[in-house]
Amino acid sequence: MTAHECLTIAFILSLVVTLFASLRLLQKRSSPCPECTRKLMHVGSGLISLSLPWLVDRAETVLLLSLLAFAGLIAMRYCSALRGLHSVIGNVPRRSVGELCIPVAAAFLFVASDGDVFLYSMPLLAMTFADSAAALVGQRLGQITLANDKTVEGSFAFFAVCFLATDVCLFSFGGCGGVEAMLLSMLFAALLAAIEAASALGLDNLFVPVGGFVILRLFGRMNAGQLALAVALIAAVLALGFFSRIRPVLRGRFTI
Repeated sequence: MTAHECLTIAFILSLVVTLFASLRLLQKRSSPCPECTRKLMHVGSGLISLSLPWLVDRAETVLLLSLLAFAGLIAMRYCSALRGLHSVIGNVPRRSVGELCIPVAAAFLFVASDGDVFLYSMPLLAMTFADSAAALVGQRLGQITLANDKTVEGSFAFFAVCFLATDVCLFSFGGCGGVEAMLLSMLFAALLAAIEAASALGLDNLFVPVGGFVILRLFGRMNAGQLALAVALIAAVLALGFFSRIRPVLRGRFTI
């Protein structure tokens, strides 16, 4: 490993530590809700992960970086001297291993995308912003609960943010026409919203990026007609599953 790679690893890890320390200081001074600090850390970690293709050339370097980050997060969980930093992400009233999934997801995407920045970035964008929107909207506005304490409102927020981000990126940088970009964005956002809603223990931080990569690989080269058919079929399946899930809730609230 070259000196430049060692300095890059040190720089990226220092960004992560600085982010933790800054949020810990914010936590002490203004006492924001635990979910807010956790999601700020989530977004910050996602943005740092998104920068890797521009900072690192070799997959081996990213694997080592991810291993070091994973080890550091484990240490924060179990080392009493680091419990203060861990409170930035660990004070939410639920069990979660979501923070451990982020370095694993980044390493997988970097290796699997094989230099394709678009394939690397789009699944991470969904995890970083759409997942955060789902959690915050679900916590503040959620009324209809799905499995794993997820909410319908949170899932719609995930879909909306993911669809808009994907459509803009596909149309601008992905080499897709307007119709293909819209259809692929709908497919991408709907499937990832379903994956996020079905995930427990914070594993959506792994399943969403990996699932996003697989979706782009499977559907990314389809034409408009093929994408329209796929969207129609998947929308029908998701609608049936969604209705069967919320029907008991609606019956409990309204007279039908």
